[in-house]
Amino acid sequence: MDKVFLRMKKEVREIQEGLARIVVPMGSLISEPHSKLPAFYNPKMRNNRDIAVLFTISQGVRKIGEPMAGTGVRSIRIILENGNIEEAFINDLKREAVKFIRENLRLNHIGRNTARVTRLEANLFNIIHSLPGNRVEYLDLDPYGTPAPFIYSSIMALRKRGVLAVTATDTFTLKGFKPETALARYGVKIFKNIFPSEVAVRTLLYYISRAAASLEYGIEPLAAYTQRHYVRVYVRILRGPGKAKESQKRVGYITLCDHCPFWKISDEEFREERCPFCSSKLRIMGPLWIGVLKDNETISRILDTRGEAYWIEEESWKILRRIAGEIDTVGYYDIPLLASKLRRSPPSMSEVISSLRERGFKVSRTVFSTTGVKTDAPLRELVGSFNP
Repeated sequence: MDKVFLRMKKEVREIQEGLARIVVPMGSLISEPHSKLPAFYNPKMRNNRDIAVLFTISQGVRKIGEPMAGTGVRSIRIILENGNIEEAFINDLKREAVKFIRENLRLNHIGRNTARVTRLEANLFNIIHSLPGNRVEYLDLDPYGTPAPFIYSSIMALRKRGVLAVTATDTFTLKGFKPETALARYGVKIFKNIFPSEVAVRTLLYYISRAAASLEYGIEPLAAYTQRHYVRVYVRILRGPGKAKESQKRVGYITLCDHCPFWKISDEEFREERCPFCSSKLRIMGPLWIGVLKDNETISRILDTRGEAYWIEEESWKILRRIAGEIDTVGYYDIPLLASKLRRSPPSMSEVISSLRERGFKVSRTVFSTTGVKTDAPLRELVGSFNP
């Protein structure tokens, strides 16, 4: 440990995460992490970083970029646990964070030939890497708050068919609890709804798709989920105006009933309608990403590595299994909430799933809610599986 960290001995702690040994600010371990820490580290994001490592392995990534690296733990873990990284560009604007990154690289015996450390504003870092020859195969954007100001430059920093991984922690906005902020920040009209976690993901994917389209790129979602206080998406960037147009066909609207759990999707703007289930007024949310949220082959490939990646936490594998098991439909039904609206006793999840499958419908649990199900069954059929 260098002289700076020896003087800070009471303020830092060395910990193990995955295969990496890292020095982190003591404050991040004894209280909620905040932006005033000398370098940002959130122990509750371990699963987020676990899955990031697995994604780089599954995609055969060799060149990575991280514009907001904090202590550098994510990039360091990817270097150590991927095993095939040739170049890692690790950046943070904070002077203290850069010191933590350099110390953590030293602790893990990672040399300058592999890891290049810079102290730049995140957009400037991305723009530098948008130059031919500087682009990366995988860029991990993990800001404190909204990622919106950094999406355009992040897309530009990626090679052809590169993967953009994005974390957003402004979940209240993305879920629809702050409609005015959502409209200003992401260009969508959303409000409090019955599947907020999925709306959060579809809002973020819409924004990424629009940013990509303006650069004549399309997107292919590889995985998306919500966990605790954050939203996480992995997106492959596809170059060409044709790909951009194809992606925009996956943008649409969700119409919801004000009174009951009915909703439907549409690729057109709202027309005045009444709910076919209860005749109440309908409201529109959008534009949103209404395409698929995952690539089944990618998720399957990741799950196949479980026997080798022994250091990955069980909770991370659980998230991935839940993603893999989801059917590709828009929206989900929260069973206790639905029962409450219907004024009926809620059946068990297994009863609902069995009942719908017996009648030939697709149904699965969802990564967005521990009490939710996804199904292609009409609402009346779902209600039929509830007790009187």
